[in-house]
Amino acid sequence: MKTLRAKLFVNVGAILLLAGILNTFSSNFWIKKDLDKAGIHINERLEEIQSQIQKFISFLLTFHIVEEATELEKVIQIAGKSSSIWQKVGSVLEYNPDIAFIQVQDQKKKSIAIVPSDVPLRSFKWALNDESIWVYIDGENELFKGVFHEGFYLLFKAPNPPPFIPHSKFIKIPLPSFSYTWKDDPSHLFLCLLGRKNQWLEKVELIQKLLPWQEKPDTDMPLGIIKLDKEKKQGSCLLTKGLFLKKSLIEYTKEQETNDIPSLILRNTFQGEELDMVKSISFLNAEKEIMTIGFSLSSILKEIALLIQKTIIATSSDFIVGFAPSGEPLDLKKNQISLIDNSQVTLWENNSYVKTSIDLGVLKLFLLTPLDQAKSTSRFLQSLNISIVDTISLSLIGAAIFSFLIALLLLNNISKKITDPISTLSKAAQTLGEGHYENLILPKIHHRQDEVAALAHSFEGMVGALKNRDKIQGLLNKVVSKEISQKILEQNIELSGEEKIVTLLFSDIRNFTHLAEDLPPHLLIEILNAYMTRMCRIIDETHGVVDKFIGDAIMTLYGAPISLDFHAVKAIDAALLMKKNLLDWNVEREKNGTPIFEIGIGIHTGLVYTGNMGAENRLNYTAIGANVNQASRLCSIAKPMQILISDDTLKSPGVEEKFQVQKLEPAFLKGIEHPVQIYEVIGLK
Repeated sequence: MKTLRAKLFVNVGAILLLAGILNTFSSNFWIKKDLDKAGIHINERLEEIQSQIQKFISFLLTFHIVEEATELEKVIQIAGKSSSIWQKVGSVLEYNPDIAFIQVQDQKKKSIAIVPSDVPLRSFKWALNDESIWVYIDGENELFKGVFHEGFYLLFKAPNPPPFIPHSKFIKIPLPSFSYTWKDDPSHLFLCLLGRKNQWLEKVELIQKLLPWQEKPDTDMPLGIIKLDKEKKQGSCLLTKGLFLKKSLIEYTKEQETNDIPSLILRNTFQGEELDMVKSISFLNAEKEIMTIGFSLSSILKEIALLIQKTIIATSSDFIVGFAPSGEPLDLKKNQISLIDNSQVTLWENNSYVKTSIDLGVLKLFLLTPLDQAKSTSRFLQSLNISIVDTISLSLIGAAIFSFLIALLLLNNISKKITDPISTLSKAAQTLGEGHYENLILPKIHHRQDEVAALAHSFEGMVGALKNRDKIQGLLNKVVSKEISQKILEQNIELSGEEKIVTLLFSDIRNFTHLAEDLPPHLLIEILNAYMTRMCRIIDETHGVVDKFIGDAIMTLYGAPISLDFHAVKAIDAALLMKKNLLDWNVEREKNGTPIFEIGIGIHTGLVYTGNMGAENRLNYTAIGANVNQASRLCSIAKPMQILISDDTLKSPGVEEKFQVQKLEPAFLKGIEHPVQIYEVIGLK
């Protein structure tokens, strides 16, 4: 081994010295030549990137416009299911919080509009002992009288307040606040945004409580509404100021009343002009009222301006709007700009800009890049080319000398790393030949990828295979039931892939995200493992196969990979046992003061494709197909502790004879065009 190490040291050292000399003399010529070529390629690449950015922005806008148009159609379907016009408005608001405005107009052209995004929701702490309250709201400088009505307090004007108000009958509500700076912990921003998202649900609830009062013109209109949570001693307040606008946002024409295609309008707001995509629904009820729903496209333009850090202007025959790279809207009335000509450079506010236009058909887009910024790249490349040639030439000479000295020091260590593993492997092979492989000493090769490393890896793999041979049966029993694992070993089942009719069971913990926020991670994992163990034990007893765990959800197969008679019956048996087991466990957890679990279960029977899928070196036996998605969708709509099955599962052999079910209304499932008939399993007959 010593002779091999010495030969490596001398030969590699000579090669390094020769390479350093040749590299020093040839560096100047090749570096200058390569930099010239690189400059040409970089300029070409920059032009290509600019073109790709234009295509990306065009795609992004087109995608958002199509998405918003599709969303309008969904909202229209949601609104059409309600009878009262205010019920329609309430259902639309609850469905999508991103709506810019909703306007309703009757035959007499009397309009009322709701702009939910402009109304702040005030949250506050309180401690009261009486249901008769007086309310003071910061920023309003007015005292309100709170009248209790159906679990909420309606706020009315208080012209004659008492001279003295007890503390137990008085609430002071602060202004809403939301702040975040770059010095704050990013988790603070996440919690703030999450809190505002959750507040939207409260806002929708309060708006729906105020909507019926719009149909009572002869009564005093409430100026706001308050919701109190006596257990948490918290509350939320919503004022009608800015909520119900007594002014038409859109003037209708006969063409608009009959036009079924979403259109673009420019709407005036107190903050400026807002570009919206709107859709009118004509003749909603017997009074021939018209509802107009608008989604903001200005927000899309603002996001793109912030994303690409460029001035963006959108124009059409009826409007022109724009946003600065900071996201601020442009005052285009004061600063008119000519975008019609075909010149590449345009003047605006005494500055020159490179103009890029994108025609989307429904509107035309212009991106403005300052001329100095557009030319700065080429000037930078020229100066960089000169400085790199001089700097690298000197650096290479010094680096070659320094590298040669370091290489000589490292060669001894490298040669040692080559010969020592071979000696260790020789001793290990001798020990293995004697039949002792439990306490073998193998060479530590770390991340090497040479022939010695390959030899060591092969030797280690062989030893690992011997050690793991006795563990295969035990590991297989943990993946599937003992009965299925025994049949797999005895019958040599083909797992390459096949079509089979199976029954799929999906179960999911309800409100798991909320539960996870209130528990420390180690306790959450301990509880979740205990829950999974209980459920999987039931699945094994009913001859099911756990396909995978998806977070807190379980996907189970009945009828694959081993064919199973009455697989639908066994799946429903498992669901009922899971429900009963969980109810019994919840009784114990309530006694101990620990959180309880509630699950929803969806079951569907159909043809799927089963087999090993994944990468060449990592496979997973699973099932795919539209019927898998349908089972998952049934689970997603199931209420806590509810078992839903499809019509195909109900018609499977033995199901109707054994179980008592209740027919529910057909449901629209995500990704499925037609409504699906569903049933709830009540229990055994």
